[in-house]
Amino acid sequence: NTPNTATLTVVKQSIGGTGSFSFNGTGGIGNFSLDTSVNNPAQQQFPGLVAGSYDLTETIPVGWSLNSASCTGATSNGTVDLGAGTITGIQIAGGQNVTCTFVDAADGTITITKLTEGGDALFGFTSSFITDFNIQTTAGSGSVGRSLPLSSQLSGYIEESALAGWELISASCTGVTSRSPRLSGEDIVGVDLVIDPGQTVACTFTNRKLGSIVVMKETLPDGAQDSFTFTGDAAGSIGDGEMITVSDLSPGAYRSTETVPAGWDLTDISCADANSSGVVGNAPASVNLEAGETVSCTCS
Repeated sequence: NTPNTATLTVVKQSIGGTGSFSFNGTGGIGNFSLDTSVNNPAQQQFPGLVAGSYDLTETIPVGWSLNSASCTGATSNGTVDLGAGTITGIQIAGGQNVTCTFVDAADGTITITKLTEGGDALFGFTSSFITDFNIQTTAGSGSVGRSLPLSSQLSGYIEESALAGWELISASCTGVTSRSPRLSGEDIVGVDLVIDPGQTVACTFTNRKLGSIVVMKETLPDGAQDSFTFTGDAAGSIGDGEMITVSDLSPGAYRSTETVPAGWDLTDISCADANSSGVVGNAPASVNLEAGETVSCTCS
């Protein structure tokens, strides 16, 4: 003899978190919920079902993604639509023990914060797991946030596009399974990440604006045709009214020394910066450059 009724077991598993999940079933099953914070996986049995076709629908909560859905043990295990949260057309015959399993993964989040020293700019980013984006800093900071609807562990990267006049000095992330610097040669360009479902990830990229030093020459009387040679970090030969400019410099101490030609006296070195100075006796201009600064020194 063949039993006239069947049993359906609905199993709910959640990855990256727990919660209560609502379901609806046709054929007299009705509405029910499964709470994975009590048991994960959680399940509910529906005995005494008559032979026929059944549909199951999960109402996918905000912040979750349906990773997989499947049935076993039925004459036909139905058609799955993960986006709609449904398994439809489950053909159950008398005497069958059918199990349908729904697996949800918690959506994670990622926030990327950009910090700057010495100024503000628009910075571009690329990533293997979120769409390309830009961050505009204001008063030295800016940020963007994105959802991470992951169904399984993800390995990927976030990389900052090079911007002329700036250097990336650090990149780090918290809340991830693992992380490591992403390098181009010896330069940091971003972060390589391993992220699991449900993680709250925070990444910080810090950039420093590069500076410039300018050495200018003035003669008394004006218009002298002689050439004056400078050595050091700002090196070259210039005449009256001309200048040597060195750009894209990191903060630090820099020097430029004039070789005073015969027949001339160096009478003054003045720098347009409170942290920089010149010494007439041995003719160096000493510049203490800060992020984003342009410091000019005039040798007369």
